[in-house]
Amino acid sequence: MSSYDDAITDFGEAIKLDSRLAGAFYSRGVAYYDKRNYDRASADFNEAIKLDPNYAGALYARGRAKREKGDRVGASADIAAATAINPNVGK
Repeated sequence: MSSYDDAITDFGEAIKLDSRLAGAFYSRGVAYYDKRNYDRASADFNEAIKLDPNYAGALYARGRAKREKGDRVGASADIAAATAINPNVGK
């Protein structure tokens, strides 16, 4: 099992303990993104954003996942929203 798989498992356990942890969804999404599983990453970023609509990191990461999937318009919208919340996100 890879370190990404270990992270996915660990954050999944944290989410089972408290499904309101936006940071756990974001972090698991990052692990999925790094494994190039953009659909699963996007699902976790969506959940993090649902829990915290001002989570700039999750918006930015979802934008990157959308870009990887070929959705340039959606990617641009998410990245613009993220930078409106935090101009330093992604830097």
